Amino acid sequence: MRQIFFLRFLGPGIVMGMLMAPPVAFGQARGAYDGFEPAPLTARILWDGNVIAGVSFLGGLSRKTDVLAERERGAGRQRLSPGLTHATPLVLERPMGPFNEFETWAEQVFNLQGPPAAEFRKDIVIQWLDRSGRIVRAYIVRRCWPAEYSAFGETGTDGRTIQMERLVLVNEGWERDREVPWPPTGR
Repeated sequence: MRQIFFLRFLGPGIVMGMLMAPPVAFGQARGAYDGFEPAPLTARILWDGNVIAGVSFLGGLSRKTDVLAERERGAGRQRLSPGLTHATPLVLERPMGPFNEFETWAEQVFNLQGPPAAEFRKDIVIQWLDRSGRIVRAYIVRRCWPAEYSAFGETGTDGRTIQMERLVLVNEGWERDREVPWPPTGR
């Protein structure tokens, strides 16, 4: 079953998503209960076994596979095959605060005194929690490292400026943690 996922950012420290049922085919009636309802979810980011506080934006958890076209011998048509798969960079944003995980990790790569630290790559975990705090889905993002760190001010509609920090993580791919089951609906 195909799933559709929407993200909504409600403010500092709150990322909410909606996991929606796929559209019903034309002429097919949706039953009174088809086993799948919209579920508001909250994201939690972890690395080095610690929860990263205050993440208000999470974007870029996607991957794309190149298409290789080959001409079939003796035929005027092509055969398409999968090529290399690329994971898009993961973007994390949060308001500046007393925590320094973004900056500390970025400094391991952007070292003016020499080459990057030996262990600048990390696996991170993205957990999606339901209203009751249960983990309903988790992803492991492999061998991430900071390609960009920025500290900036963002002015809201009320004229107040909020100091933000952004970390762009290049990664070598991600996978869903299949040991995290979707909880029963209770119906």
